[in-house]
Amino acid sequence: MVGVTRINLIELEKVKQLLQISEKDLQSSEILFLSKIYHNAISTFQQSVEKTVKAEALMNSIFKFDELRRGIGHDPLPMYKSDISKNLQDAEDLKEVIKKHPELETIPAIQKLNLEDYISKAKFVKQSLNSISKKEKIFSEDINELDGAIEEMNKLIEYVKNINMKEITDEGVKTYRKAYVDSVKAYIEIAEKQGQVISEEEKQQNLEITEETVKSIADNLRKNLVLNGSIHTLNSILSIFITPHFDFVRYPDRKNPLEYYNESNPLIMRFDKLILIQKENLAFNKELFEIIERYYKNKIRIED
Repeated sequence: MVGVTRINLIELEKVKQLLQISEKDLQSSEILFLSKIYHNAISTFQQSVEKTVKAEALMNSIFKFDELRRGIGHDPLPMYKSDISKNLQDAEDLKEVIKKHPELETIPAIQKLNLEDYISKAKFVKQSLNSISKKEKIFSEDINELDGAIEEMNKLIEYVKNINMKEITDEGVKTYRKAYVDSVKAYIEIAEKQGQVISEEEKQQNLEITEETVKSIADNLRKNLVLNGSIHTLNSILSIFITPHFDFVRYPDRKNPLEYYNESNPLIMRFDKLILIQKENLAFNKELFEIIERYYKNKIRIED
């Protein structure tokens, strides 16, 4: 009932394939960069980032696989627009359910939600994203701006790599266990209010949880959230910087890409650092994929 994500098994296999292709694209980009074929290095690097964006979209059920081509294509911006729209709609739907059934406000998990604040922030982000068009994207030639972005991405990578996911105290396990049970109760009550029929046996099965299981859930949930957040941030920053260059390489306008991308170009001067960042991003994607894959395999075994 309470899962990591809503992806199906067929799309999970597609995630695996996308990440494998992304890794090969990145390897090709590095070879082309070292061979000083810079315009092609940019194209294949963008393809690597694009596929991690698409893997993120599938792992978070933002798009289904057959929607990726028209939903993202070579431009990741629609994915981020769709993501925030989906989250905003979910929050507004939950707000309406609580409004119709105020007794739900007595549930601890519901009490902790600050829906008004979240909806307000989500609306601001949605408005900001909608104000950006593909043509208005910044084609950055400022090396200081690029260095600042690289520094932020590396800080995030170090944070994720250094965090100890296993440091959960006994008190922490109790807290997670209560939060889990509260969230299941809230889910059941909301589902029943919406007309779903949930048997007493199913309720009991979902509420029975051992300390070891909740510790595992807490580990995986924290890791899932940390990895998801880092992947989302890395993908968005890399996309903002690389996508305009990819468009320029494919559709040269005022400059010749073969001449423009040389050793003195800011992007090329920092390209080796971007390759290292995308390698870490891919590693995070693989780790998140393994968490979701384990969850689904265990879930299917239990249900079978």
